[in-house]
Amino acid sequence: MNIKNRLGLSLPGGARGPLVLCWMLCGIWWIASLWQTAGVQPLMPDPSHIAGLARNLVRGFGYTIEWIPFHLGFHDSIRHVPEWHGLARPVVLAGLFWIFDIGDDLIRVPGFTYIALTGVVTFAFARRLFGPGAGLLACLLTLSNRSLSFWSWAGTDDTGFVFFFMCTVYFCYLGLTHSQRFIPLAGCAAALALLEKQTALYLPGLFVVVLILGRGRGAGLRWALWLFCPLLLALAAYMVRNEAAYGGLTFRLGVLNWLFKLEGPRAIYALMDPAPSLYAILASVGPAKVVSVQFDQLKALFDTVFLPSPHWSGRGLQLLAVGVPSLGFHFRRHPQFVWLCLLSILGGVVFICGLYSVESRYFLMFVPLVSVSLAGVISRAWQGIDSGKVRQCLRVAAAVAATAIPVYTGAVNWSVDDIREPDHRSRCPAVLGWIERHVPPGEPLLTSNPWWVSWATDRPAVMIPTGGAAQIERVARHYGARFEFDLDMSGLNARRAMLGFRSEALILGKRCKVYRLHFPEH
Repeated sequence: MNIKNRLGLSLPGGARGPLVLCWMLCGIWWIASLWQTAGVQPLMPDPSHIAGLARNLVRGFGYTIEWIPFHLGFHDSIRHVPEWHGLARPVVLAGLFWIFDIGDDLIRVPGFTYIALTGVVTFAFARRLFGPGAGLLACLLTLSNRSLSFWSWAGTDDTGFVFFFMCTVYFCYLGLTHSQRFIPLAGCAAALALLEKQTALYLPGLFVVVLILGRGRGAGLRWALWLFCPLLLALAAYMVRNEAAYGGLTFRLGVLNWLFKLEGPRAIYALMDPAPSLYAILASVGPAKVVSVQFDQLKALFDTVFLPSPHWSGRGLQLLAVGVPSLGFHFRRHPQFVWLCLLSILGGVVFICGLYSVESRYFLMFVPLVSVSLAGVISRAWQGIDSGKVRQCLRVAAAVAATAIPVYTGAVNWSVDDIREPDHRSRCPAVLGWIERHVPPGEPLLTSNPWWVSWATDRPAVMIPTGGAAQIERVARHYGARFEFDLDMSGLNARRAMLGFRSEALILGKRCKVYRLHFPEH
């Protein structure tokens, strides 16, 4: 009897046993995660945006939001089509709101669902490459990752992108190694990834690599159409959205991100009328500054992956520190897998550091990808134990240790006490109740957190511009804002800027305050 049978580690149920066990693990994780986070829903800007837009869809107001987050010029009204974030997640959440009613607790459901499904994809990917044992291990590494758990619970669209990204890479691999019928599925998965999050704009580069690697399997015009046509349709949907949002076809996200990288958060909330172009911003600072900023971004990425994160939402990314090097073990047996992983990671790093700014959540899609690779290393080493090879035994010990360290420090036994973030609804019950009674439903509120304020108060909200009193007055007059909701979470010291105006304190809570503003007559 071999050592794995002695230890009781043989998989039950024949060929279907591992798959059934995988679905059970993912289902149990999904239920446990929803139960563990019940009643604890921090509303950061991104999930507040998704929830507010979904609420408007359910109410029949169309694909619109009720707040002004940035001031790249003026909108005709506060209710407008937004140009930020992906298109798909609000529609998914709107379906849940329509079925179960609008509420905070539903915001986290899509995220946990997507990561549970990602566990199934990583299982299938690793099983195809390395066997069922590796599949289950890859699934466990994915489900137990703290960063994936955190951002699932937070309700951002990053987790949906993780799922569709993994499907894209998996279908590309199957198309290159098994059957070309998976190539259209790769194109469709990439289109869904793009609809979920604009980070997928770099995936056409990966498809070029697929066409190069697939030349021996008949890759040509038909493959190109299968891969790129769905992406072009998704991109066309964004162009329609952008035209409705601000009258242009292109994305303006790079403008805000580069202002943030160059000047900090105050720059992106200032009034910019007219809005600058990305080219104008980069030209104004010169090539040397652009290169310097990019090196700063790479350093921030290095720190995120290799150094302990001050916040546990980023600690799961430390798995990349051992996962990426583990790809070297597979180059001889599975070169297509290694090339797809390396080039998708490289392309993502270049795109995010170049157009976005480094945040741990932007790199979540690489966690399940390297989990597949790590599971393969451990599986190959484990198989060597039965043959009595000392080198294989040493390899499995090193691989298990290298995997256990980041998993233990960043992924296991997360609890509500660990993840509890400020619940601003519970901090401001008196203020929210006062607004409900005294502020008319259509009355806009000036605030430093318009995403959450609009969601929590069900009132329009306008970001207080950071460019001084003249900008504040101009914005307030344009949108007809007479009330200020003082909830300065962003460190922008908005209240200090408001001191130049005569204001009347209406209700002063411990953490939230409401003032009526009186602007000078002209």
